[in-house]
Amino acid sequence: MALRSIVKNLGRRTLVFPLAFMGFIFLLSSIPGGEKNVFGYSFQLNPQLGNFLHVPVYCALATFWLITLEAWQVPPRKGLLLAVVYAALFGALDEVHQYFVPERFMSLMDVLSNLLGALIAALAWRYVRSLFFAPEP
Repeated sequence: MALRSIVKNLGRRTLVFPLAFMGFIFLLSSIPGGEKNVFGYSFQLNPQLGNFLHVPVYCALATFWLITLEAWQVPPRKGLLLAVVYAALFGALDEVHQYFVPERFMSLMDVLSNLLGALIAALAWRYVRSLFFAPEP
């Protein structure tokens, strides 16, 4: 499978996945809130949509951490815990970062949504792991 060979060839360099994704999240959360004008059309982002997107985004981030930690041969239980902690901690720190972005704000609900997404990734890992790694013997 293509994903397995990519992960196998990258080995310890899989660290680029979660770090790049964290950079992307940080970049998006640095965009000031409020009304936007794109191609002559004015719109305001729906805050409810933004809240909903926290879950899949942080599920993806935790999955990238799970791939990296397994490639680094971290024991499975420890890897699950670390992936959730890393993703949730980054999510909390990014909420603090948003406090300093114009027309953005910190939200406990967003922090909890980030944690929920990371927990979903940890719970689903047993089912999706085989996409990235050979089945365990």
